[in-house]
Amino acid sequence: MRGLVFLQAQPGVVTLRGIIGAGRSKAGRPVPNRARVRELRTQGVGHRSPERQGAGALRTLAALLMVLAAPALSAGGSPDPRLEHSRELSDSLGQQLKARLLAEMQRAGPLGAIDVCHVEAPMIAGDLSGSKVTVGRTAPRVRNLANAPTAEQNAVLKRFSAELAAPGSTGLPEEFLVAADGSARYMRAIPMGGPCAACHGTNIAPSVADRIAELYPTDAATGFEPGELRGAFLISWPADKEPGS
Repeated sequence: MRGLVFLQAQPGVVTLRGIIGAGRSKAGRPVPNRARVRELRTQGVGHRSPERQGAGALRTLAALLMVLAAPALSAGGSPDPRLEHSRELSDSLGQQLKARLLAEMQRAGPLGAIDVCHVEAPMIAGDLSGSKVTVGRTAPRVRNLANAPTAEQNAVLKRFSAELAAPGSTGLPEEFLVAADGSARYMRAIPMGGPCAACHGTNIAPSVADRIAELYPTDAATGFEPGELRGAFLISWPADKEPGS
């Protein structure tokens, strides 16, 4: 499962976490950050007594058995196709939204970009969604209350934030979770980009602030620094709904 380097299993649940690297393949897809892979694999490793090592080995074996038994793999033993499709949907949402924002920034400045996020962003996400999948975004501090995270999603966002802030971090954290009922959820970090600072940064023009307050009276999505976690793509699959099923 390309880019996913850390596995954690709970009864009936498979969680795959990892880092999408800053580099890209010839096909334009993100590739794993191998240095970060090595770092994740060694986190938490210290000097332990033989007794603790033995207990840890048993826990690891039990976790691996649950991973093999859980629905992260298809019936044929191949990776769950929803993982790669989730990455593709996240790429598409990000690319389409970025293109529209940059075009509107050039045409009408930050005020035009606000209208893109207010009107077009939900439409783009809706076009990518369907009966088999829901495409969207969430964030630790939201502008649109419809994008507010659940408690579980907020915990993932906090972890993403810490990973982005870690010294030497160059990749994008992601997580793919398959529940006992066959439903699945994918999240990938969205760092704060330069153009976004006009509407989400620490120095927002008064006219922009007024427009934000008009459209979003409960807005909390300002004060972000470049490179800081801005939010995450959120791809949700209902039970037993895989691409092509």
